[in-house]
Amino acid sequence: MDYRLVQAQPGRVVMQRTRTLQFVLGGVLLLLGLPALALGAFLALADPLLGAKSAGFGLTFTGAGLLVLTRRNGPGAFVFDDAEAALLVFASTTATGQPEGRLPYSEIEGFRVRRQVSRSSEGRSVHHALEVAKRDGVAWTLYTSQSERKTRKLLERLQANCNPARSTGSSPAPAESGTFQITREPGRTLIEFRKPYRLVTQITAMMTVGGISLAVLGFQDQMPSALFYGVLAFTVLVLAGVLIGLVNGLNKRGLITLTPERFRSDERGGIIKSWFEEPLENLHAVCFTYHPSQGQQSVMLLNRQQHDTLTREVPDDPMSALSVAMGMIGVRRIEVGELGLAQKLELEQLIQSEVERVSGKRLL
Repeated sequence: MDYRLVQAQPGRVVMQRTRTLQFVLGGVLLLLGLPALALGAFLALADPLLGAKSAGFGLTFTGAGLLVLTRRNGPGAFVFDDAEAALLVFASTTATGQPEGRLPYSEIEGFRVRRQVSRSSEGRSVHHALEVAKRDGVAWTLYTSQSERKTRKLLERLQANCNPARSTGSSPAPAESGTFQITREPGRTLIEFRKPYRLVTQITAMMTVGGISLAVLGFQDQMPSALFYGVLAFTVLVLAGVLIGLVNGLNKRGLITLTPERFRSDERGGIIKSWFEEPLENLHAVCFTYHPSQGQQSVMLLNRQQHDTLTREVPDDPMSALSVAMGMIGVRRIEVGELGLAQKLELEQLIQSEVERVSGKRLL
């Protein structure tokens, strides 16, 4: 999933979500999976093991295809609006109606193109990303391409029509969406919210893992017993983990408690519960990153050292990447489930304002 420029005029730039690649990939997986699943059911009548192989691979591809097709990882559109002095976030790709979130221009440092390197077993791939650099040091990625020229051309069009630094408008305070229940008391704030949960994601994940388990059963006569049972046990454990995740996500809620001295985050509901506390004096920033092809289900609380690690320029060699990963291990994260970008932005802004209200401390 990515964003494409659909409107660029002085003072207003609209970037719309495009899911073409997502639909193509999901469609290909379904075309591979559904016939194999049907063939497996037919073959099982004559050869159960052969049928299990075919049906297992078919179920895996079908589940993966549905997982890709139902995945939604970002807003429908981003609108840079000089009149509103804000980056507006819309749920709809048509960018009509009221925005569900806004990032004031005062919180935007500027736009940039950054080289992003990813590694896999197949080697290294390089992409050039168009990013919105926020003043808290983190960035939102809106567009990626292997072509640096194409990405820089998009950057030039964006800068020519919209520039937060020269905007003279003023952005109104964002309205509360109703996602968060806020209780304000002298010296304390309680923020409670339901963690959205997409059942279809868990079901399609179960289909994928279940298909792998079924395919493994089909190779029973071609694998050493120890290896077969080891692989089968592993896939069953993974399937059990997905099932636990399915049940655990039901009716999950988060509760944040702010006092002049401490920040506390609790989880309510579900099977697995977690909590943490952090002295407010240790907090330096509350933020989250955004990339259209990645799912981020948390908002980070950073101390100064962690913030510096996250925001500094890092060479693209493996050891530097490992150093950054090690430096971020202890980061406190508020798990927010399937909250959208606009709601995560609202939570970020809410925590910033309430920390200042109860303690007088200003976070980035």
